[in-house]
Formats: sequence, structure tokens, C-alpha cells
Amino acid sequence: MQCLQLILKRLKENQTLQDEIVGRKKLEKELEAARRQLVRILDLVEEAIISVNVNRQITFFNRQAESLFGYSCQEVLQSDVEVILSTLDISPLLISPKNKPAVFHTVAQSKKGIEFQVQVVMKSIPSKELL
Repeated sequence: MQCLQLILKRLKENQTLQDEIVGRKKLEKELEAARRQLVRILDLVEEAIISVNVNRQITFFNRQAESLFGYSCQEVLQSDVEVILSTLDISPLLISPKNKPAVFHTVAQSKKGIEFQVQVVMKSIPSKELL
């Protein structure tokens, strides 16, 4: 009798875990769809948008950035931001009032080596806000 109860308990636990897996897979699909939608929206913006992580690696590069700099997204993802902004200095971000973006001008360089002035707007986003 105890053996049967143990089997029934394990079957119930197994079903609960399977339901949780199904729920998580559904949520992952929804999150991926939302991420793709956000990328499409950011690609429609008429400004170049580049996201850089704390290690200075490019993590997002929209179509306007591709057009401006001459690199495809795939070419620069995970590259150091120095590829396009060799003079990028994060000190304006460090002295900017909390929750206010730092705005400054600097020199950028295209894939063809052409240098040009750009306005950079930097804002630190704490990792807890990304969750």
C-alpha cells in the first residue's frame, strides 16, 4: 500500500514538473517574440542606437547604426565599442547626475576609416532594471 502511495506521489510531482516546463517554454516563446518586436521597433527609429555592456562590448546595433558606420550588426556584435568610437570616454557618465543621461560630442569612425562627429547620449542602466 505504501509503495502505491509513493508511486502516486511521484506521478503527481512528475506532472507538476511537466506542467512547469510547459509553462516556462511558453513564457520563453513569448519573451523571444517580444524581443524580436522590440528589435523591429528599434530598427525603425531614425537614430543610430548602439547598446554597450560594462565590458565595452557592443550588444545591440540597429539598422541606422549599420548605415551610419558601414558595419553589419553581425560584424560588430560583441566587439569593443572602440571599433566605432575610439575616443569613447565614460567619465561624462560618471559625473552626470543620477538617472540623467550624459550627452557629449566625440569622433566616430566608419568601416571605411572615415571619421565624423557624433553626439553620444549615454545612460547607465543598472542590471536590476534589465530584469
